[in-house]
Amino acid sequence: QSLLTLGRVITALVNPGESKYVPYRDSKLTRLLQDSLGGRAKTTLIATVAPGKDCVEETLSTLQYALRARSIQNRPEQHARYHGKAIVKAHAREVDELQ
Repeated sequence: QSLLTLGRVITALVNPGESKYVPYRDSKLTRLLQDSLGGRAKTTLIATVAPGKDCVEETLSTLQYALRARSIQNRPEQHARYHGKAIVKAHAREVDELQ
């Protein structure tokens, strides 16, 4: 069920015009991945496929899934409070305000 819900989340993120609702809360997996999927984090998806003829259908399904996931637009950004120079500037500004 979690992978099915993950597929619905990916579809909702790839096609934002169809529905504004993204079902993150429908499974534990998508709830955990909420910040990574369509959020402000860099995300990597590894699609594992088999070279055998008996796995062709599953391989095609996996590749289609990965292609849809690849279309998600993330906006990664660095948190300023964890950047060393930003911390120093923030503290210097705070000291100036206190004086």
